[in-house]
Amino acid sequence: MNIVYEILSDRLSNNELKAISFDSKDTNRLISALDNAYVNKSSISLPYWADILGVEFMELFSFICADILDISIRNKYASLALNNTIAINALGGFTATVEYRKQRKLAKYMPKLVKEVQPANLTKVARNIKDNGLVRNGFAKSANIAFNYDIDMLVKYYDAILANTIKSMEKIATKYQYVLDDTSGYATISTLVLDTIIANPDKMYNLECNVSDQRGRAIYGALKRVFNPIGYKDARALISYENGEMINLDNQDALNSIYSFIAELLGLKRQTYASKILAGMLAYKRKDLPQLDLTVESDRKELHELIWLERIYSKLDELNETGYVYWNIPIEIDATMSLAQILACITNDKRLMEKTNIIGKEDLQDAWHIDGVRRLSAKTQVATFYGSSASVASLLRSNKIDVDKDEVRAIRKEFNRGAFSVIKAFKDAVIKESDVITPTYRVKAWNEEYTVEVNKLKAVGSETKMYMIWNPAKKRTKTFFMHNPIRVPDYKAFKTYFATGLVHNLDSKVADNTCISIQAQNKEVIAIHDAFLVLPSTALVARKAYAQQLNELHANRVEVLNSYRISIGAVGPKAD
Repeated sequence: MNIVYEILSDRLSNNELKAISFDSKDTNRLISALDNAYVNKSSISLPYWADILGVEFMELFSFICADILDISIRNKYASLALNNTIAINALGGFTATVEYRKQRKLAKYMPKLVKEVQPANLTKVARNIKDNGLVRNGFAKSANIAFNYDIDMLVKYYDAILANTIKSMEKIATKYQYVLDDTSGYATISTLVLDTIIANPDKMYNLECNVSDQRGRAIYGALKRVFNPIGYKDARALISYENGEMINLDNQDALNSIYSFIAELLGLKRQTYASKILAGMLAYKRKDLPQLDLTVESDRKELHELIWLERIYSKLDELNETGYVYWNIPIEIDATMSLAQILACITNDKRLMEKTNIIGKEDLQDAWHIDGVRRLSAKTQVATFYGSSASVASLLRSNKIDVDKDEVRAIRKEFNRGAFSVIKAFKDAVIKESDVITPTYRVKAWNEEYTVEVNKLKAVGSETKMYMIWNPAKKRTKTFFMHNPIRVPDYKAFKTYFATGLVHNLDSKVADNTCISIQAQNKEVIAIHDAFLVLPSTALVARKAYAQQLNELHANRVEVLNSYRISIGAVGPKAD
């Protein structure tokens, strides 16, 4: 139901409906925008829609629909909203209006199952979806893997899971309490989503579809949903695959993968793979679990680990009792700082390869380990991988971490002279030597060629644009003028894109190719950034497939770098 559509079709004559092209694609977009604004207790911008549908059309629309709209006119701006009284009467009262808003938001934010196979060649550019040459077949197929949630565990930890789901809104509510009190606000919708999932235990979901960004990274449709497994770790820990597998006590590879994952969930990172397996076996026998106070937000951040462990222990109990078990709990195969791994491969830097577990010692490394530095403090510096020039101290402060001088010195040493220094050097060199001066350019990187649009803009002047809207109070058209900036590509600001433009593209290509390799063996995988959710018997396949991709990237690093350098104009003696 769309209340704006219903009111217009009920109140306007056939001639009036014809005048505003009722049921046309453009008018339906406008009606949907008005309805969404009403659901969210807001309004739509006249200049925005006039730029899309035309000044004369919006003047006519505001005139014909004046009786059902609240038209707000200021000196150089105007907005439109559905009249609340008319909407309440049309919906049947205040209670029905609250319910309408709830249901509309639930429809928007509730996880879904999209069964159709989605195109693999769609890329989001500004406000458009285009085919720019990027293809991600692995991600597209990954998006269709069906799963549901472990309802018993969701009910068991309901309060803590709900608190995690709405925690961002709770912070806002310390200043604006109405956010949580709102009868159809985010907190209410989060509760409704979880309650709906619980009420439908057999309902299946998936990541819906994938549209790539300009670097090839996945933008799954499920990202816009509340309690999706990408943005909510608790949801990830509750996943049950629709298509599980039978595991018996002789399936040693699968069991090893499970025990290794147990060790990782308990924070055991700097060990050999064999010792992680033993640690996981011991942890299961002792039923080791993180000790969390779920009334405290900092402890609730680790709730997903507790949930995952309890579910795995329960399955292992069943396996040991009967000798076999139907296993539908995915385990997570997570790359060791994949961006750094990519840079290590293309720069051939041995230190960074060892730090990110590509080569070297038998002991697996925690890439964020720096002697004398808290792990959380080290992780704040990831912003420098993305082109940030912020200081160590400022990044610590922005993450609300106390600045310790010894810690700052240790981090600076690692990033300026240690293994991470090649990341900074690569970023600085690419940014300095790149030279693109066209709004779009073609990129070639590792056997694919695609178009990139310069999305950093700067104002170089302004143009005066006229807008018109019907003023119901004065019974005449109101004309006003706005100075809209004239924007052109800002090539200097866009330079910061070039380092991440390559590294993120290669990162996404490695992950996508890994998915394709897994899928070629009739195995299922859900890719989330640089992590892969797989069933235990697929874990070894996933590890080998990912390692093979890094091998191939390293072997082709010279061609990859040279073709990309030519794409971005980083040529000549200095660039060499």
